[in-house]
Amino acid sequence: MQKITLDDIRVHAHIGVSVKERQRKQLLSITIEVEPDTAFEDIGDNIENTVNYSSIRDDAKALLKRAHYKLIETVATKLAHHVMAEYPVKSATVRVRKFPYKDTKSVSCQFSMDADNQES
Repeated sequence: MQKITLDDIRVHAHIGVSVKERQRKQLLSITIEVEPDTAFEDIGDNIENTVNYSSIRDDAKALLKRAHYKLIETVATKLAHHVMAEYPVKSATVRVRKFPYKDTKSVSCQFSMDADNQES
């Protein structure tokens, strides 16, 4: 299996269950891992034959900047569905971390799906 990973995309977003929590932007860390449709050895060193990870990064940041979500689970699910719909990939896994507590490094969730839109 061949994968491309965008690790620790940092974005500030309005997220949280309470109104108070959503009033100010919070830092999120997004990791997106995809399995491209085309095998690495078949890419031929040509960007058109692979996944444009710069575009995936830009899309993730744009989606979070324009929306207000309550749950990181929703963010992970929406991002995974978007990547699967817009890019030539067999599977996508999205991990979302937030940092709400001083005594806890982070809280995270992960959502994975494959080309058959099956959660895994």
